[in-house]
Amino acid sequence: MACKPIMVKCVYCHSDIDKSQAYKVGSRSYYCNESCFMKQQNKSKYKPQKDSDNIQVQERRKFTDYIQKLFLDNGYKDNGDVPWQLMMQQTKNMLADNPTWKYGGLRYTLYYMVEFAEINLFDDKFNGSILNLLPYYYEEAKDFYRQKAMINKEIDSKTDDFFEDDIVYVSPHKKRIWPKKHDESIEDL
Repeated sequence: MACKPIMVKCVYCHSDIDKSQAYKVGSRSYYCNESCFMKQQNKSKYKPQKDSDNIQVQERRKFTDYIQKLFLDNGYKDNGDVPWQLMMQQTKNMLADNPTWKYGGLRYTLYYMVEFAEINLFDDKFNGSILNLLPYYYEEAKDFYRQKAMINKEIDSKTDDFFEDDIVYVSPHKKRIWPKKHDESIEDL
């Protein structure tokens, strides 16, 4: 009785191939040939990022840029003076404790604390990081921005109604052409 050849599937193209003829990589990965292996490597190497991951990375970048701006505005010389390790650990803990919070919300809360509540985050009373008060002001800042959005929406709707009734069409004026005056001198006469 003849031994039936053992068949395996190519990881890249999913075609059935004889195990003895397959290009083997590692202990359980089989390919039709080396070109299928290289195509699989390139495919997994250049996997596009998910949009949600990319947005989160952008929001985190904006958050850290704003923190850096706060430090530079308050007299710190360079990026080495910023306690990044402490602040990123605090941020990680805050986001873990409050799963609905996002980096954008944290950035807007910091902006609210500095610009509207006028809190000096670099005061000597705050031992540690500028992020210590962030959890206490998050909901207050969120309510503030909601009210601001509602007011802006209401103003936009009112201005549309206001200008809708008072549209006046003006016909363009025709430009009059006046004859040019010539300076006549006595010598020309």
